[in-house]
Parts: sequence; C-alpha cells; structure tokens
Amino acid sequence: MRTLKLSILISIAAGCQQGAPGGGESKDDRTDLSDVDSALALLPDAEVLETHEDGLPRFVIGELAKAGDMQIDDAGAADAALRGSLSPVLAVFRLNNDDLVLRKMNVDEEGGRHFRYDQVHDGLPVIGGELVVHVDVKGAINAVNGTARGDLPALGSSAVSQATAMTTISQDSRFAGLAVASPRRVYIQTDDGVIHAAYEAIASGMRGADPAHDKVYVDIDSNEVVAVYPTIHFARNRKIHSANNGSSLPGTLKRSEGQAAGTDTAVNASYDNSGATYDAYANFWNRDSYNNAGATLNQTVHYQTNYCNAFWNGSQMVYGDGNASQGCGSLALSLDVTGHEMTHAVTEYESGLVYSGESGGINESFSDMFGAFVEAWVDGGRNGTLANNANVWLIGDEVLAPFLRSMCDPAADGASRDVWSSSLGSVDVHYSSGPANLMFCLLSKGGTHPRGKTTVNVPAIGMAKAIRLAYKAQVDILTSTSKYSNLRTAMEQAATSLGYDQATKDAVGCAFAAISVGSAPANCGGGNPPPPPPGEVVLANGVPVTGVSDATGGKKYWRIDVPAGQTQLTINITGGTGDADLYVQSGSQPTTETYQCRPYKDGNAEGCVFSPPAQGTYYVMLHAYAAYSGLTLTATYSATQGGDPYLTNGTAVTGVSGAQNTAQYWRVATPAGKTLTVKISGGSGDADLYTKFGARPTTTSYLCRPYVNGNTETCTA
Repeated sequence: MRTLKLSILISIAAGCQQGAPGGGESKDDRTDLSDVDSALALLPDAEVLETHEDGLPRFVIGELAKAGDMQIDDAGAADAALRGSLSPVLAVFRLNNDDLVLRKMNVDEEGGRHFRYDQVHDGLPVIGGELVVHVDVKGAINAVNGTARGDLPALGSSAVSQATAMTTISQDSRFAGLAVASPRRVYIQTDDGVIHAAYEAIASGMRGADPAHDKVYVDIDSNEVVAVYPTIHFARNRKIHSANNGSSLPGTLKRSEGQAAGTDTAVNASYDNSGATYDAYANFWNRDSYNNAGATLNQTVHYQTNYCNAFWNGSQMVYGDGNASQGCGSLALSLDVTGHEMTHAVTEYESGLVYSGESGGINESFSDMFGAFVEAWVDGGRNGTLANNANVWLIGDEVLAPFLRSMCDPAADGASRDVWSSSLGSVDVHYSSGPANLMFCLLSKGGTHPRGKTTVNVPAIGMAKAIRLAYKAQVDILTSTSKYSNLRTAMEQAATSLGYDQATKDAVGCAFAAISVGSAPANCGGGNPPPPPPGEVVLANGVPVTGVSDATGGKKYWRIDVPAGQTQLTINITGGTGDADLYVQSGSQPTTETYQCRPYKDGNAEGCVFSPPAQGTYYVMLHAYAAYSGLTLTATYSATQGGDPYLTNGTAVTGVSGAQNTAQYWRVATPAGKTLTVKISGGSGDADLYTKFGARPTTTSYLCRPYVNGNTETCTA
C-alpha cells in the first residue's frame, strides 16, 4: 500500500514600487572604470558576479531598483513601464535606454519578468550585444546580465565596399560553391570580446551532402572574415513529410496531427518521437512547442540516400535514412535525436546561442541534455518521473552503435573533450559539447571524472533538478555568445531563482569544477556543514515572537532546532504594518539570494511549510522590503500532520474553494500495481494541483504539477 498526498494551491502576488531616474554615458577610455564605480555606488545592494576582461560588469545581482507594478502581460507595455527605472542600472554597463531594443519578455512560474534586449549603435544592430533584465514578482530589478556595453569604439572609417566583402567570402575555401547574398551593415562583438564594424552576409547552398546556411561577418576596415555562425544545427501540431530520398524540403506530406499511423516506420517514429518531445517539455514547463506559441512541428524523413545525419534548419527537423555500410540506421527512429533537434529550435527562440566557439558547444550540449531528458521522461512512464538507466546517457545509441555520444564519458567517442581548456572554442561544436555533457551527468548522478582528470566529488541532485536548472539558464539568463564560465554562473543563479537550497547551488559549482570550470566549493561530495553563524535569536516551538519591527532594508535573524521524527515545520509571519519578507534555509543563514523558502508577497502575511522537515537547524531571516512594525513570527513543528482527509476512489469532492495564497490538502491510499489519476475541474478562479508520494507536496517539491491557467488539471501516477 502506498499513500499519495496532494494539495491545491492558489498563488498570485504583485507589488508596486517607485522607479528612480538616471542614465549612463559612453566613454572613450574603456580602461578607466571610475564612472562604473560611481554608478555601482548608487546601487548599494549590487553585487558583481561577472566582468568583461577589462573589468566592465556583465552580471550584476541584488535589489538594484524598484520598477513598480510589473504584472503586465503585454511585452511592449511592460517594457515601457520598466524603462523609467532602468537608467541608473544601465549606467553600470555604460548604456542608455536608447541603446536597447526589446526582443522578448518571458514570464516565469513565480511571476517574475525577464526582458531580453538587443543592442543597437548608430542605428545598426550589435550582433552579440545583448542584455537581460530580471524583475521579480514585486517589481524589483534583482539582476541584469549580458554582453551589451555602451563604450563601443569608433569604427568603419575606411570601409570596404559590399562587393569587395562578397568577393572575400566567395574566395574563402570554407564557402566554396555557396551563393553569397547581398550583405547588411552591422556591428559584431566576436568571441574574443572585440567589437568590429562589419558586413553580415548569408552564404548558402550544399556543402557536400549537407545543406549550409552560414552567417558570415567581414570586418569593414580590414576586409577579413572575423566570425562565421552556421544556422543549420545537425545532430504539438505535427506534420510529417517524406523527401522521397531527395533533398527538396519539406517534401510530400505523409501524416498530420491526429491521423492514424501508416506503414512507413520512419514517418510513424518521427510522429511519435516529436509528440513525446512536445509532451515532455509541456509536462515539466507547460511549454507549447519549440517557440512556446504552438508552432507546428514540421519534419521530413527519407532525406537524400544513405544520409547518416539529422538537422534543424531554422524551420523544421530533417532526418536521413542512415547508411548500412556505416552501421547507421534511420535517424527518425531515435527518440533522443528528435529531442536533440527540437531543442536546437528551443535554443534559437530562447538564449539564441550561436553555433560557433564555446557557445556552439553549449548549444550542442543543451540538445544532448534535453534529448536525454526526453528519453528519461518516456522511460519513466511519461508522468514526471525520470528514469536513470544507462541508455539514457547515450545519445543516438538506437541508430549508431554503440552510440553517437556518451554524456557520462564524453572522450569514449575518441574525439569529444571532457574538461574545459582555453582552446575549447576552436574545437568542432559536437566535440566541445563534451565537458558540459559530463557536467550534467555528474550533477544528476553524482561521482567523479570518469578518467580522473579532476578529483572533485560531485554530489547528486537528480536529473529532474538538473534539467530544471539547465532550462532556467537557457530561457531566462544565457545570451547568444555565452561561454562555459557564463553557463556556470547562470546555473548557480538558476538554483537561487528556483528556490533550491545552498547544497544544490554548491553541487552546481562542484560539477563545473569537475570539468575544470572554476574552483570547487568547500563542501563538494558532502562533508560537515558550516558552523551556525552568530547573532540569531532562538525560537521556541509554537511560541510567537510579537512586536517585531525594522527599518527599510534591515535584516533580522532567528533559528529553530528541529528534532528527528517531525512530519511538519511551519514558519509564519502575520500582522502589523509595512512589508517584511520571510526567508528560511536549513543548515545556514539565508540571504536575499540564497534560501530554501521565500514566499515574497506584499504585506506581512507569509508562511513556509516543510513536510517533512529534515532534522537540524532552520534559520529565519526577515528582510524589510519596506519599513514594518507590529509583526508576529511563529515557528511550529509537530510529529503528526493531522487533518488531511482521505479521498475515496472515484468519489468527487465538490464545492472546494479557497482564498488567494492558501493551500488545502487531501491524501489517498492506492493499492500496489494500480494507476492513480487525480483531476480538478469546474468552478472559477485559478487553483494549482500538486501531488507527491509519501509526504505533503510544496510549491517547490512535488511529483506532478500541471501548472496551467484555470481549474482544469490532471496528474497521473
């Protein structure tokens, strides 16, 4: 007999704060950072996580500014509301509002907004110049990162002609036989951080048996090719075509959404595998196709003859039938290859990682990570459980024996790298993906480098956590030219943003240290937790602390020791005036960036529930988002939850209602070997369904959470 407990939670939070005027200015002397220091001094909570080689910040966190009520769904209107508060923050990057054009806004599961901006200079786009502004649910700008900088040097004084640039490309052996389209003027920030005035031209055609569509950049002053960015990446509304062993795309339509299977195994496999990939993304992140807007999954099978490859060409997925003489089967039959190629499309619509240098290796690795994730999701029963069998970590093993790539031992293919080095950016992207693949495997499974090239012992956090970190980095943080060091910072920040504990964030650092990206945290592989910091007031179980007050920006600390065998710990703040924010973390003091629980609502009605709590010390911090007084803090643990009624099989519970930000719980006993389906439906408002085996779920710990608008949700276990 097993017990599955589920909860319904309604959670909406919004804040309203005032913006602050200000602005930045460009500088000709990029080595003098006095203006940047002055700008940072006006942001007392700012912490610089990353800089360019010359010291200019590229990733800043902290409570940087208050933008006011940002719960605005229209991207243009939200951007307009944000602009008034941006100027003092942009000054840190030597940027002005006029330097940035909004590309997109993403709203995360917590209600935060993430604004992606492209840089313009002298009316021209700056390729590789991007900035991401992160705004939390209460309207605070809490992070800004990217490569955009406003101190671009004067360039293009002795410009070559468009015709000369096109000739330069045509005479380059890398583009032999390709057609070169008329170029446009741009600026480009290349992999080494150098800014060039350049022509951007498209070179397209066939490169041997493979299609080519490359963006080529020619420096206007030197007439040299300074960058090449391929746009074809090799490896649920579905339309499956056949190229009939030709190269014309998309080919003949063979099967559309909802049609029955036919006799063509490649068509059927492509249909099924793309459906599984769509469903896995939807199940974990409620994502609607690769563009998150319901794009049709167009695919073509039977591409050319004896073609042993698959690729995403910017608008569809394409699969060859393989080549028996090479031991290569039909690529359409491989689930992880489909997940790999569709993730190239996701990358194109999110971080936009270019297919060159370290960025290209990360692009390829993301496709491998999510290809493995899709296979694990299917093998786990398609219900949110991720299988951890050996085949999950082998990419393309179904069609190319013994595998195309091994994520847990990248060097096993004889070509892939398995540690970072300064030369990694010059390696083919299919092989420079190896270190990131190994990082993801170690972070998921735990362990050390398979060939002993480093000695860091990485704690396992499980694939479910690891893939959520990768997705958060992909969707909300990384930019098109991000490198391995930026990926580490992004995944560490993702751990904070998703509310994971310090141990998870440290595990990310351990996994990157295991591939020689940065140093290892002190507690890799476990070890004793740090000693409790001084200065907290000890809370007594169930005894309220009343009359708490503090000035804006102040922080106060408490701790409570939870004995073994407790089934629930509840920490609440109530009453009074103003706006205090509750932060809780086990094992060490929380900060505004590192915590296990942070409800982050307006006012003083907040609570954290741990069910069950770990034995040990829980630390509590109250941060005065605004001055508050008369607040009551209570921490209570107990050995019985009580009160959770049992559901009867097949019998509906009707008339359920709840106030905003409240939770209700039920439990159900399910016989062994039976499938359990839990549904909510009807009524008004927006309830969210969470389920978990063996304990109460929380908003951050659950087995299933459909997380869709309205009250129609289903979980199956």
